[in-house]
Amino acid sequence: MNAIAFDTLKFAKRLKEAGFTEQQAEALANAEAEFIEQNLATKRDIADVKRDIADIKRDIKELEVTLRNEIKQLEVTLRGDIKQLDVMLRGDIKTARCHATWRD
Repeated sequence: MNAIAFDTLKFAKRLKEAGFTEQQAEALANAEAEFIEQNLATKRDIADVKRDIADIKRDIKELEVTLRNEIKQLEVTLRGDIKQLDVMLRGDIKTARCHATWRD
């Protein structure tokens, strides 16, 4: 049960003053009270949402740490691969120069 008080009698009275019949005013007042009761967030609802948000923030932080570690590992791997390619290319260039010099 929500802690908000909705005065259906006062609401129905205002509707009657605006030209609604008593039956219409009471029906609308009851419908409005039911709508408020069903759709108003309780303190527990808000606490649940806050807890869910905190859980999501924690999950995001964990994911961030994991991704940063994976990126660092990829960087190390790529640097190693690039170094190997550099060594291979330098060797190929040296070999090509030797062949070019030998032919001259």
